[in-house]
Amino acid sequence: MKVKEFLTKKLGELRSRLDTLDAEMIATESKEARAQIGDTMKQIRAEIAETETMLADIDEPKDAPAPAGDPAIRAAVVGESENRNGSVKGDIEARAKALTTDGHFSMPASEARSVLVSSGELATPTAVNGISDPMSSVSSIVDMVEVEDMTGFGTFQEAYMKAWQEADAGTEGSAANSDDPDFGIVTDTPHIINVISYISKQVRKQTPLQYLAKVQQGAAIALKKKVASWIVSGNGTTAIYGICNAVDKDNDSMIQVVNKSSDIDDKTLREIVFAYGGDDNLFGGDGVILILNKKDLVAFGDVRSSTTKQAVYEIIPDGTNPNTGVIKDGGLSVRYCINANATAFVDATATEAGVPTMIVGHPRNYKLGLFGDYEITVSEDYKFSEGLLAVRGEVLVAGNVIKDKGFVVVKKVTSNP
Repeated sequence: MKVKEFLTKKLGELRSRLDTLDAEMIATESKEARAQIGDTMKQIRAEIAETETMLADIDEPKDAPAPAGDPAIRAAVVGESENRNGSVKGDIEARAKALTTDGHFSMPASEARSVLVSSGELATPTAVNGISDPMSSVSSIVDMVEVEDMTGFGTFQEAYMKAWQEADAGTEGSAANSDDPDFGIVTDTPHIINVISYISKQVRKQTPLQYLAKVQQGAAIALKKKVASWIVSGNGTTAIYGICNAVDKDNDSMIQVVNKSSDIDDKTLREIVFAYGGDDNLFGGDGVILILNKKDLVAFGDVRSSTTKQAVYEIIPDGTNPNTGVIKDGGLSVRYCINANATAFVDATATEAGVPTMIVGHPRNYKLGLFGDYEITVSEDYKFSEGLLAVRGEVLVAGNVIKDKGFVVVKKVTSNP
């Protein structure tokens, strides 16, 4: 058997085994079993990476020392270069070529994290006919939250402190007053996201690396849009815990609520922003953001002084990222982030319990966990008549607020208490 055929066959077997283990990981409820499966998957991924690198390096068989690694591969491969400086590049190129042939590849969670957090890592081909990128359609909240690779773990759990212990006046000769710090645990199980996007078949006329980049971009955008939605409003049952529904293991709320029945006016920004933080500090300054629907941002801009008729709020969009900016009220300056998944206060119908709308808080108070590889598959069947490729991305994620009262949520109510 030729070297390339041998490696290609082995690569297919490894990927098949990885898919089987991935299914077992999702199906099992045992933490110990998941850990064992995770270790096995890591070993197989290492073999896949090594095999893909060998495939990328192979040109024509030549005399060279046998490579390290799998004994069967070491016996078969005689053309591996001793210079491994380009192994990372070779791995990427090998995966790019594999995608063009079999339409599937797995991206390690460490790389999926950079795809999820920074879309700027995805190169956009410049010589592809029939494709132009749309205006920004993903909320930047995805780029701001805490992201952690949790490959091999089961349920996501993290301890947090609800309150410090309190001191009190003592009596000489008597025991000190007893009071303990109050701790809690936030938890969330991973939920699967299946997303699909479409790109022009013209990208296949580009180099494998350009093709891979565009495929990644399409799948990552679809994934980020869903995650952005869940971060705000995930219900914790069929999705991860979103900020508006965040609770800990004991079902205690992780957010602070501000009830508001009146329209957005000249006092609104101060009311909701100064509600964030403790009794002895203001809203936290640098890093704190206001997450809101674009309609509410427009409503802030429409507020006028009753005496001067001048705009009360100054809205300054970010020149490099139109999804974010700064809203000012005199000396108060707050960064904002537009999220279409946040219910617009101006559109919400007030209820007695309140409808969650705008959110204030530090995005790092929310943690997003990635479980396992980010799988991408390409098919030309579904949109064949339209000349489009269907790009399907899949990943397991978990998320929750990890700091007590880490966010203020503004609820629209029928009347203020």
